[in-house]
Amino acid sequence: MGTPERRVMGAWLARCCLLILGLLAVVAPVPVTAEESRLTRPDARDLATVFLRQDRPMAAHALALGLLEADARDYSALMILSRAEAKLGRPDKSEIAARRAWRVADTGDEKFAAAYTLSQALSGQGRYGAAQWWLRRARQASDRPVLDRAAKAQFARVRAANPMTTRLAFSVKPSSNINGGPTSNTFTIGGVTFVDPSAVPLSGVEYSSSLTLRRDITPTAAKAAPKLHLGVSVDDRRYSLSDEAKSAVPTAKASDYAFTELEVFGGATLPDASGRAQSTIDLTLGHNWYGHDPLAQYARLDLGRDWALGGGRLTGLGLSYEDQTRHDIRARSSETLRFSGYWRTPVAGKGKLTLGLSVAETTSDSSAIAHDALVASVNYAPEAEVLGTRGRFSLALVGREYDRARYGPSARSDRKLVAGAEFTFSKLEYMSFAPTLGLNYARTQSNVSLFDSREFGLSIGFRSTF
Repeated sequence: MGTPERRVMGAWLARCCLLILGLLAVVAPVPVTAEESRLTRPDARDLATVFLRQDRPMAAHALALGLLEADARDYSALMILSRAEAKLGRPDKSEIAARRAWRVADTGDEKFAAAYTLSQALSGQGRYGAAQWWLRRARQASDRPVLDRAAKAQFARVRAANPMTTRLAFSVKPSSNINGGPTSNTFTIGGVTFVDPSAVPLSGVEYSSSLTLRRDITPTAAKAAPKLHLGVSVDDRRYSLSDEAKSAVPTAKASDYAFTELEVFGGATLPDASGRAQSTIDLTLGHNWYGHDPLAQYARLDLGRDWALGGGRLTGLGLSYEDQTRHDIRARSSETLRFSGYWRTPVAGKGKLTLGLSVAETTSDSSAIAHDALVASVNYAPEAEVLGTRGRFSLALVGREYDRARYGPSARSDRKLVAGAEFTFSKLEYMSFAPTLGLNYARTQSNVSLFDSREFGLSIGFRSTF
């Protein structure tokens, strides 16, 4: 009778013999003995791999099943079976085999291959989010550069095929001025000097989180077909006050500065047939709360036009109109018309430079709101690492001229400088998420001392490295 193990091995060898005999009978009608047609397990794996390369998945499938009858934890056989199932148009069964291979994989390279193959099986079922997750696991399993590049390339393909986009962000930001308090609490209005003990900068920590869900809708596969999208986003900022801030203004509460914003949006991208330019149109409806009380609701229309200039250079123009209704003080409702443009270019292979410029006009019944604004910005992302990190640097200059005098004989005039730097610690990444450290400085100078302010901030968060 023999042991169960011998019976399984015998059945496996018999299958291999029959398969090889059949194949040889087709190729060349030469008499073959059973002894000559026997395969070792390594030979069977090699032959199954050859069958896959020759696009003969049925033969590879049969050999893989025979190998698995002898050893259900045969990693190579499970991988061959998964790939054969995929070629046979059965991604669900390919997924099952790849999951089994992942569980029995021993080395980092084996885990990478199993996770990568599992991602392909999930993508074949239209489960793009899960496919992206398993590519993160694949990249985490091995640190070989060639495999890292393969995972990034596959992730880009899956992301392009995925109609759903999810963006989740979280950061912790200690700040010297969470309330935007003035640098001096002594100010003059109409020739009279006032001192407001509560009008001081309050230090503390900002806890920021945001979530964006977007669904792309492509009516046809034509290159120049319009691409539609719908989405929703929520942004939430909460604060805690330092002991120093609590001592300076005992009546201040961190909840007074909480801010939440909810938006729903939809739009279309209209690419040119040449593929070198596109137009965009977006409509956004939003509502926000400040201190847990309704602050404003708004509707915004954005129109844009972008051009690819060659050599990695891009440029674009934008026009937007926003109608905002305030719930705290109705007179502060406003309408804003904004025109903007940008230019992005590589810098001698050392990084990417982006220049931006925008002008805006805000009309309102309130003299505290109606103003004209000009913003000039520059952003630079070097290719080389900065102190072992990936860095990004930004600088913006903002000018605001208010329409009517409110705090004295002259209308308010502000100048603001905003500088920032963000460093991504890619060497500390986990599952393709890396910690980030941000530094920012903001300084506002105004002819009305009530609006003179200064802020130093530091933020800690995470960024996807894919």
